[in-house]
Amino acid sequence: AAQFDQDIDGIDPDIILSDERLARGDVEVVCAQMNTTGEGRFWSELRAVCALQAGDGGAAEFAIEFAAQQEGAEPWFADVAFAMLSEAEDRPPARYGSGLEMTLSDMAGLEPGAESLTAERPDVAALVAADEDRDLSLRLAAAALAAEDGSITPEAHRALYTTLIGAEDFEPESAIEAAFVALEREIEPEAPVVDLPARPASGPMDLRAMTGNYTAPVDLDEPEDPTAPEEPAEISVAEDQARAVGEALRQAATDPVTFAVTASLFGEALDTIPAREDTAVSALIFAAAALELGEMDLARKWLGALPEDGVRDTRRFEAALLQGYGLLLSDQRSPADVREIVSTLLETGYEPPQLAASMQLFSAWSGFDIALPVMARSVLAQAQMDARPVEPGILLAIEAAEQSGASGEALLTILTQTDGQVEDLSATGLSTILSTLNAMGAKDAARALALDAGQLWTIAAAGD
Repeated sequence: AAQFDQDIDGIDPDIILSDERLARGDVEVVCAQMNTTGEGRFWSELRAVCALQAGDGGAAEFAIEFAAQQEGAEPWFADVAFAMLSEAEDRPPARYGSGLEMTLSDMAGLEPGAESLTAERPDVAALVAADEDRDLSLRLAAAALAAEDGSITPEAHRALYTTLIGAEDFEPESAIEAAFVALEREIEPEAPVVDLPARPASGPMDLRAMTGNYTAPVDLDEPEDPTAPEEPAEISVAEDQARAVGEALRQAATDPVTFAVTASLFGEALDTIPAREDTAVSALIFAAAALELGEMDLARKWLGALPEDGVRDTRRFEAALLQGYGLLLSDQRSPADVREIVSTLLETGYEPPQLAASMQLFSAWSGFDIALPVMARSVLAQAQMDARPVEPGILLAIEAAEQSGASGEALLTILTQTDGQVEDLSATGLSTILSTLNAMGAKDAARALALDAGQLWTIAAAGD
């Protein structure tokens, strides 16, 4: 609607249908069936496009001038259209913000630029990504935008990278590309551990070795050089893959959307890379990505790869936090598990940001009717969270709307209150909103909101 300067309530469904067809390349069909008397920017520009398509220069010039006078018209359209009429070589970069812009860009043979794509039309971006006749770099950029809205599948997104790294003389230029290169290698099977029997002593025994002041002779044939540098230890293919994918996820942890897109891109790798001692270097990042995907079993796999001993408090805290949010995805929540997570969080997370993260989790738990241990209830009762409060009257309105069956009203109020910043809600506000969503039967939405509030992507940003 914003593209055509019209309100949602007053938009013509024919505009939506026509623009979708243009995006799919059906310009001749659209021109044959268009509304020749339609008013507004879209129809005026479409008449100009159709005149250009038909090669009618006179009609095209008149239609272009008329379209340029419409409210919301941009100079780009007239510049491109007149450049086509005059056959000028100097033309603006392509635009793919709508089906109409895509059509005119293709007709004019425009080259894509840095701002050719727009996040406002992920459906158009998905079509660009799927078009094998377009430049691969453009398709990858379009796929990244489409993935943010779920308009392209992770499989289709990965396939583009497979095509990219398969090109001759390809050299990776980003962490994501380097990770896909690493994933092309086949993981070697772990060598079985064989317990060899002790080798019996043979030959005569040197009795001098039994004395306390005996020093073994030095082998002069192979003197040791203490200044010689140590050769770097060779790492396994699995560890190389874990490090490469972990780095790609870490660099993507600049915001929750980018991290979620990258997590879906490497979801298959998180499953195929074995969780073991040499790959545990990326265990926490992988567990956070798995929870982002809603895959509790996958998160549990990687949390289980962490060593039990010798883990610093920061990692223990982060692992417990991930386990705590994982409970929201699990049907089995034993009180013993809850107590253990709470105990670990409070023992290892004593810095203010860690305490705030723990309280955020406890608030989410209460919104899912997870019984809180005494320690967690005490922390919540005494906490002074630096969070945006929700007016008590609004909380009551949300609960009243839900109880009276007005789910739509309750959901609209919730969306207004969160405003895309759910992590800033107070403990009471977050708990009430999650409880209401669960009571409405919107459990998936409640889980997604709770995970957003937890900002688990920040664990990946911190790295392992």
